[in-house]
Amino acid sequence: MRLSVQEDSADLLLVKCAGEVSQNDFGADDPLAKLIGPAGFRRRVLLNFDQAALIDSSGVSWLIIWHKRCLERGGRLVIFAVPPLVDQVFQLLKMHRVLCIRPDEAAARTVEG
Repeated sequence: MRLSVQEDSADLLLVKCAGEVSQNDFGADDPLAKLIGPAGFRRRVLLNFDQAALIDSSGVSWLIIWHKRCLERGGRLVIFAVPPLVDQVFQLLKMHRVLCIRPDEAAARTVEG
């Protein structure tokens, strides 16, 4: 999994996620936490999945943990532009009931923090 910051403002952080979304790639060394720092949990984190190739159960777990951490600290995790293969996993696990998932960046930006 490759993460890169596309936009960083006072209340919003836009992060691009590419490749395979799996905790197996990074173990306990969370790349998103390193990328955005402790204050990132308090902002809206928009996670662009348009180049995510696939996601495994550990990747889903990672997203749920981030979702929870952001909510606990007053922020929000919003996932958008989910490719069909990843969306199939989300649909199977009913992640649309748990995570904030939007079809595109414009819709993701309308989600309040």
